[in-house]
Amino acid sequence: MEKTFIYEPEEFNFSCRLFCVESVIRLFNQKKLILDECKWSTRKCSLFIESILIRIPLDFFYIDRTSEQYKTISGSNRLFAIKLIVLEFYKLEGLEFLTELNGLTFQELSRKYQRRILETNLHLHIIEPGTPPSIVDNISRRIQSH
Repeated sequence: MEKTFIYEPEEFNFSCRLFCVESVIRLFNQKKLILDECKWSTRKCSLFIESILIRIPLDFFYIDRTSEQYKTISGSNRLFAIKLIVLEFYKLEGLEFLTELNGLTFQELSRKYQRRILETNLHLHIIEPGTPPSIVDNISRRIQSH
């Protein structure tokens, strides 16, 4: 049986915020950002970081913040890529444009490239506290089906 939803606009509590990568790193360090396990290879993570370095516009991230922690609904692999490269010292590999950076860790990058990564703004659509769980589940299903 299909579930019927009643649309009550005041129950939908969203915000759209910019978080720089450095702020996201802080959330990782404070264990406030929950990610699913990464399904990407190190190469694919590296290519995402290269996209940041060459300033390709990034897609939105969807985050559930109805509890104490931030839980990723959409964008978990991309956020995990940041974590692997910036925090866990994985080496960049398989870069296509900045090939001279292959084999380097974040810490070995020039200050210019480190700052470019850390200062990149990520667009987060955040489901805020007060949004009923049934609405959060519905939104998650819609976003993850794309």
